[in-house]
Amino acid sequence: RELWVNQAPIPLTTEEMDFVFGLPYARVPHPMYGKAKIPAYDMIKTSVNIMRGCFGGCSFCSITEHEGRIIQNRSKESIINEIEEIRDKVPGFTGTIS
Repeated sequence: RELWVNQAPIPLTTEEMDFVFGLPYARVPHPMYGKAKIPAYDMIKTSVNIMRGCFGGCSFCSITEHEGRIIQNRSKESIINEIEEIRDKVPGFTGTIS
């Protein structure tokens, strides 16, 4: 058996993070799932990522492996824009963001 581990991507600047999170994501499951129930989807459908990366490197966590050890932040404006979009466009939004 083989295990391939790619290096974490090069860290993005705040402006690059804002651009990526400003793209018009649909916030719905991929069509390949059809009508199947996706575990934990209800919990994450209104989640907002405010940063990437973690300097900790804990043995029980894989964040540093796929996001890197360097903390990358979004701007306050980008985060607020995403929250307002969730508020205005996500059906059934209850006011809770995780």
